[in-house]
Amino acid sequence: MSITLLLRKKIGEATIYVRYKPSRDFDFFWGSPFSIDAEKWDAKSGMYNLSFKKKSPKDESQKILNKNIDEFNIKLNELKNNLNSFLLMNNYNVTKSQIKSFLDLKYGKNKRKPEKKTVSQSVFISQLIEDYIKKKSVFAFQYCYLIFGVNFC
Repeated sequence: MSITLLLRKKIGEATIYVRYKPSRDFDFFWGSPFSIDAEKWDAKSGMYNLSFKKKSPKDESQKILNKNIDEFNIKLNELKNNLNSFLLMNNYNVTKSQIKSFLDLKYGKNKRKPEKKTVSQSVFISQLIEDYIKKKSVFAFQYCYLIFGVNFC
């Protein structure tokens, strides 16, 4: 299996990248949604460095730290296993765009953010003043309606 997890930065918070390189002609990089402090990364095993785990934690915070390290490593292994199973299902005959679309669909890192719709106000100052008075007046409740107990104005 030629799937590796790696970091591109050596200091600070770094994104974990997935690299799939079955041959010298095919090299795929993808930025995963996971990130880690570079000093806590084990480059050989491609996971959170297990030396940060406490052998026999006595404090609750140490137990939580050990649990978080284990959960993080499990998520990284799931990422590798999901990609490997996708490749096996397709008999390793996949393109970079197919791998990218699978990982984007599965983990959602590179999804587009929804565009914000802007409501343009009217150009005339008289219309702006009327709209302001309607929204801010004492009688504004007349224009509001209730749906399931939520007030929409």
